[in-house]
Amino acid sequence: EINISTVASNEDTIYLRFFQTASHYFWMIDDITVVEGIANQLSVEEAISTFGTQPNEGYYTMTPTALTQPLSFAALLRNEGGFTSRNPYLKVAVNYSVLGSVWEDSSVIGSNIIPQGSDIFNIATAYPNTDGRGQYLATYFAISDSINEDTSRSMFTIPWAVTDTVFAKDFNVSSGNIGPASYVGGDNDGSRIGTKYTLNQVARVTSLSFFISTSTTNVGAEMKAQVWGFDTTQATLNDMINVPNIKAQNPLPYVIQAADLGSWLTISMFPPVTLPAGQYVVVAEQSGGNSNGSELYLGRDRDAEKLQPFGRDFVSMVYTNDANPAWGNIFAQPMMRMNFGFPKSIDDISATIKEFTISPNPNNGQFTLVVAADQANFQLNVRNVVGQVVYNEAITVNNT
Repeated sequence: EINISTVASNEDTIYLRFFQTASHYFWMIDDITVVEGIANQLSVEEAISTFGTQPNEGYYTMTPTALTQPLSFAALLRNEGGFTSRNPYLKVAVNYSVLGSVWEDSSVIGSNIIPQGSDIFNIATAYPNTDGRGQYLATYFAISDSINEDTSRSMFTIPWAVTDTVFAKDFNVSSGNIGPASYVGGDNDGSRIGTKYTLNQVARVTSLSFFISTSTTNVGAEMKAQVWGFDTTQATLNDMINVPNIKAQNPLPYVIQAADLGSWLTISMFPPVTLPAGQYVVVAEQSGGNSNGSELYLGRDRDAEKLQPFGRDFVSMVYTNDANPAWGNIFAQPMMRMNFGFPKSIDDISATIKEFTISPNPNNGQFTLVVAADQANFQLNVRNVVGQVVYNEAITVNNT
């Protein structure tokens, strides 16, 4: 199907010419139909939304209550009709699962848009995003003096949630695989994939969650969960990430099991780290397994990608550990999340532990574990290099 509106609209007579560019001697054209298009149709071609004041910050599908930021709205509106769209503008309404309609505003009226033309419309006032925990839905409306003939194309909706602890950029629906090995040079151990998050205030990160794709090459891949800093004052993407370096991580790599495929894997930060306000990159590094043919692939959320400002700012990136190791921007959304705050039981345990040491380190399998803590009960388990539990014991500690 070819749209010929730009040359055929409002014309009394049009001519269709076909010419051959290939080497074949026969034609393969049959049953040509010229269909009259819609007369009036102003459509939302791209919904643009930004959390906070960081330019092109991008879209979060979940934000913790303590980290919510005002949400700004804009959209690319296109005239898909045959007549000029006069006095066009954008309207956005926000609905909250608890209170119903909580906010509505419109852009200023823009210049007329000719057939197949487009323009970006911005709403000057941001939605405060302070109504509390729950589910939200923003509906975009493309409006002009004429009535749109297909209302489904003149509207666009985007959901998000305000949570207790979860910070996310995905809709929890994997529609593909993405990993370091998706890119040239990324199939080596030490390669990484990440996505950027902005904290508007001090927050304590306790764990990271990764959706492990259904790819069987994941089994046996060793991964590390990390949080890197992100400094936009540096001149290159490499320095933006490498100079601030790792800010939080679990020092123990995890070996992916068959049971992990197609599910979320949550890895604790040990110890939890309090991060100051700023920009960070959640990173999954394949630290081992490549020699056995294992490769790390996370879930990819293509629906969430439609809402990210790829090409306008840094959103997601990959580090290929090849002959010329470097970070590079990618136009994909890996499913990886930050989690903040402690479940009460873990918090209580953390408060009681005063010392935790193992000696000698490294060792031949015989070692001494010293735990200094207030009186408490613990479950001790030892895992081998593939993550299997090889020793398990309940212990009681009273001071040491």
